[in-house]
Amino acid sequence: EKMTERRAKLEQRKAQKPSKAEMKARKAEMQERLAARVESGEITQAEADEIREKMTERRAKLEQRKAQKP
Repeated sequence: EKMTERRAKLEQRKAQKPSKAEMKARKAEMQERLAARVESGEITQAEADEIREKMTERRAKLEQRKAQKP
């Protein structure tokens, strides 16, 4: 019974996972928002670069965790 529950939860997570195209669109949107914030003077280019770097680091950590899962 527990295995059936686990499988159902896994299927739910897979169904909720965004597609690669959706992820690419989200990333492009984030890049556009950062560029707009720099252009408006809300943040500096250096701050935007730092945000991008942190996002890249988070993505790498996530991929590393995924690779470690059995």
